[in-house]
Amino acid sequence: MSRVRDRQSDSALHKQPWFAVTVAIGSLAAIAIVVLIAAFATKKGEPKKKDKGDEPKTIAEQPTATAIMQAGDGVVTLSASRANVVRGASRQSQGGTALSFRGAGDEVRWELKLHRPAIFQVEVEYASAAESGGRMLLEVSGATRGARIRGTSGINNFRNTKVGHLTIRKSGQHTLVFKTTELPGGQQLLVRAVRLTPTGLGGG
Repeated sequence: MSRVRDRQSDSALHKQPWFAVTVAIGSLAAIAIVVLIAAFATKKGEPKKKDKGDEPKTIAEQPTATAIMQAGDGVVTLSASRANVVRGASRQSQGGTALSFRGAGDEVRWELKLHRPAIFQVEVEYASAAESGGRMLLEVSGATRGARIRGTSGINNFRNTKVGHLTIRKSGQHTLVFKTTELPGGQQLLVRAVRLTPTGLGGG
């Protein structure tokens, strides 16, 4: 008789609404725990990702239409952020904006406006890890200047390097072209700026 009463009691218990809700909640909790354990185990087994803050970031290209004006002292500063990328090169954030060149023929251009033409000393702020170097070429209004790229003891070590002179004989708007004509395979050249400093009169 006792066993019959126990079975009847269990049957009545199972018919209670709150009992069904309790069982459902318990089942959901168990499933949730299993899912959390599986997710934790998967994440723990994944290789650690590199901190993106340690890597140079490529900046989306936005063509610059406005010409860079010559300063009152005659200097023209052509920064990487104001260049128009024509071929191959890219713009990166590398301790400040820099232009990245990785092969021969990579090319960028700047629009500049002179109120005082001159013979300009050309200075390039760049970094290169290549000891064997390569070659760069600058062109503006028919004048050209080629120069060897010399290693700067590391791609993060920027130096201001004088590469020669360019003569611009007329005032007004000009386009300066900068490109790599030689660059050993796998090497990289980073350029932050090109500066033109007047050293003598260039014309009228």
